[in-house]
Amino acid sequence: GVNFPGHFLVRVADDDSWRFLDAFDGGRLLANAELLAILQRSAGPDATVEPAHLSAASKKQIISRMLLNLAGIYGKHGDLVRSVSVLERLAILDPDNSRLARELAALRSRVDSLN
Repeated sequence: GVNFPGHFLVRVADDDSWRFLDAFDGGRLLANAELLAILQRSAGPDATVEPAHLSAASKKQIISRMLLNLAGIYGKHGDLVRSVSVLERLAILDPDNSRLARELAALRSRVDSLN
């Protein structure tokens, strides 16, 4: 996995270069123009592909990204209990994140007020 903004991609070695695959589109090979188009959809029309976007993601970064995606899905659907569960896991991965701690406290308060 790579640190590409807005869409999870997989990087594989091919001879002396890297190839980038869309893991959510059957492993489709992406051309450079497609990488730029995906980036600009999420980051705006002036965004450019930087080397950092194509660097390998750590296991912790991949798990965090998956949890953030779940948090977004649960939040969109108003599933407060699952949102708390996901944010608690994110807090384990990033215990010094004060913004996350505030969001988790506010969400716990909302859940408590429902009981």
